[in-house]
Amino acid sequence: MAQTQTLLKSGQELRSIQILRGVAAMLVVCRHVSLEFDDRSLFGEMPFGAIGVDIFFPISGMVIYLTAPSLIWKQFLIRRISRVAPMYWLATITKVIAVTLIPAGVAAYGFDAWHLLASLFFIPATDAGGRPFPPIALGWTLNFEMYFYLLSTVMLAVFPSRFGLALSAAICAGVAAGIALSQHNSLLLLLLHPISLEFAMGIAIASLWTRGVRTSVWLNVLLVGVALLVIAHFPNVEMFDPLRPLKWGLPSALIIWSVVMLEGTTLVSRFPAGKILGDASYSIYIIHPLVLPVLAPIVIRLIEPTDGGVFFLLFASAVLCGLVVHVLVERRINRFFRSRFVRAGRSRNVRREAHGEVG
Repeated sequence: MAQTQTLLKSGQELRSIQILRGVAAMLVVCRHVSLEFDDRSLFGEMPFGAIGVDIFFPISGMVIYLTAPSLIWKQFLIRRISRVAPMYWLATITKVIAVTLIPAGVAAYGFDAWHLLASLFFIPATDAGGRPFPPIALGWTLNFEMYFYLLSTVMLAVFPSRFGLALSAAICAGVAAGIALSQHNSLLLLLLHPISLEFAMGIAIASLWTRGVRTSVWLNVLLVGVALLVIAHFPNVEMFDPLRPLKWGLPSALIIWSVVMLEGTTLVSRFPAGKILGDASYSIYIIHPLVLPVLAPIVIRLIEPTDGGVFFLLFASAVLCGLVVHVLVERRINRFFRSRFVRAGRSRNVRREAHGEVG
């Protein structure tokens, strides 16, 4: 426990979690690359790649549990918004401009001012096809992330000493309310979908880990084996399947736990590529839907689409673009917002504490 607290206070990060973030982003990219081939890819449509989302959500629960209690609620909310929103806004506006300038894209997107505005504020809204997706379709996951951040903000303000327990209870209460109100046709109720239970799974993992609970190597191997068997039994889970937390969420949580048990080992510490991909995972996740529709038609025309090399070429190109955007754009955006908002908020809090206004 003391080692954990020292790690968190020093501002360091769990390398195992960063590696898992990279893996999750890679899985989602594989899924979307496969969709560019219709049924011509040697690898099929790879529906299981969408499980990357079910890895991201528990990781988010872990990170928030480990970091939020050291902040007051205003600091927490500013940090989360400044970390997630600017890149997403940039990618969304880029997508809307692109499809507006390309006539074929207008028909595919069906520009709507309310849909764009709702998307930028992480409010579920239906697109021209009646689907609950923002301009960048995978932005639906960020709607759930922002819902989780808002719950976290409230719990941090009201129950700071029981943050993890209160937050988990709030998530479960939200899911129960969503089930009870399922007959009502409201998109906002979509945020109460059972998939949000995956955040609570991450909270449970982090809580056990900080309390010093550890499992043996053989048990971890067994847990991963069980998780993979469950995933193999459910290789294709619908996006809003109410049982998704059981079919994919729980197996993902078991894998996350087993990998976290490797924290500090040579296997994790000597895997710099995993750390790099983890750092860039958000950019890879956000940018690849913009890159693939441009690159895929060109590459597929030049090379036989059933060639496995085409798949890997598109995959590598999407990942490389995400890495470049991370280095050239995301880092700069993060530095800008940290200097303008996060540090300013910290300075104001220090001054308020000096005058007895906080705590």
